[in-house]
Order: sequence, then structure tokens, then C-alpha cells
Amino acid sequence: MHGLQHRRVAGALRRSRSGFTFAEVLVALLVLAMVVFSVTGFLSWLVRSGAFARNVTAGTALAQEKLEALLASDYADVADGSDTVAGYERRWTVTLDGQLKVIRVAVRWDNALGTFREIHVKSAVAP
Repeated sequence: MHGLQHRRVAGALRRSRSGFTFAEVLVALLVLAMVVFSVTGFLSWLVRSGAFARNVTAGTALAQEKLEALLASDYADVADGSDTVAGYERRWTVTLDGQLKVIRVAVRWDNALGTFREIHVKSAVAP
């Protein structure tokens, strides 16, 4: 009985040292590829999201800055205009609503995907 038991243990040891089967290696590579593609896709999305957030923050700040400058101007000097600051195009329009001058500032920029994004702020100034 001792010899039979020894042969079983020796056979089990041989099988455990024989390595991975081809199918196991393929499955492991497939799982690894799925993880790598998922992570790279997520990182790409994360970079685009960060760039979008930076652009929206900068665009909003530029729009608000221009709006505040126009609101601080003399009523008679508030008029339409445009400029470009650090790659962001700003346009402001002034319309009359009774005695109020309604000021609308639009800031536009080109995003990483080659499309334009735009934000708007508006307020009014009285004489």
C-alpha cells in the first residue's frame, strides 16, 4: 500500500509541475487584453473629461470677466464687440430692452475632438 500511495503522490507532483495548458494561457491573455483595453479606454475618457473641465472653467472665467468689465463701464460706452484671449473667442452683444441694455457674452473654443464648444453669460445694465 505504501508503494501505491507513493506513486499517486509522485504522479500528482508531475502533473502539478507540468505548467499551464495552451488553453489556460489563451484565456489568461484574453482576460489581460480585456483589462488593458478597458483601462486605456478609461484613461482616454479621463483625459478628455479633464480637458473639457479646464476649458469650461477658463471659458466661464473669461466670459464673467468681460461681463463684469462691461457692467463697470459707463452706460453710454457699453456696445457690441469681440476679442480673442488665449485661444478663446469672446463675443458680446448688447440689446435694448426698454431702458436696460442686455449684455450677452459668448465664449467659444475648439475642443480636442475638433468641434466647437460655447458658453454664454448675460446680465443687464441700467442708465
